[in-house]
Amino acid sequence: MKHLNRCGATRGFTLVELMIVISIILVLMGMVVAIGPAIMNEVHKVATLSKLNMLEQAIVRYNNKYDTFPPDSEMGEGNKVDNEKFLEVMDEFGIKEESMTDGWGNAIVYDRVRDEDGNLEINKDLPNDPRDEKILEADDEDEEEIHQKFFLWSQGPDPKSGIPRKDLLKEH
Repeated sequence: MKHLNRCGATRGFTLVELMIVISIILVLMGMVVAIGPAIMNEVHKVATLSKLNMLEQAIVRYNNKYDTFPPDSEMGEGNKVDNEKFLEVMDEFGIKEESMTDGWGNAIVYDRVRDEDGNLEINKDLPNDPRDEKILEADDEDEEEIHQKFFLWSQGPDPKSGIPRKDLLKEH
C-alpha cells in the first residue's frame, strides 16, 4: 500500500477563525477609544501640577532674592489672562512663556495677596478662581493669616466653563 505524502501543503485559517480574531481586535480598539480621553486628561493634569510646582519654587526664589513677589496675572484683551509683566521679571529664574501654560494649553493664573507696597490686594476678577471665600473676602484684620501668600492655578481643560478646579490650585 502506498502512502500519499502531501509535502508542502499547509492548512490555512478558516473564515470563522479570522472573524474571531478581527472581532477581538475591534473590541480591544473600542476599549482604548473609550478610556483614551480619560487617560489624556490625567496626563494633562499631571503636567499642569508639575508646572505649578516649578512656578511655585521660582516665585519663592524670587521672593527670597528681592523680598517681594513678582507682579500678578492680569486680565488682558478678549478677557484672557495676561502674564506679560510676570514673565519679564521671572526670566532670570528660567520661567518662559511656555511655563505659564497648563497641560491643556491655557494660561496659568498667578495672584499674590499683597501689592508692591505691602497693602492687601486680592484680584477678584481672575477667571475660574478656586480660592476659598475666606481669602477673597479678607481684609487687613486677617493680615497674619494671609500675610505672605500667593496662589497659582490652572483654568482647567475648559477656561470658558467658569468652573473652578481646586485640584489645580497651588497655595503658598
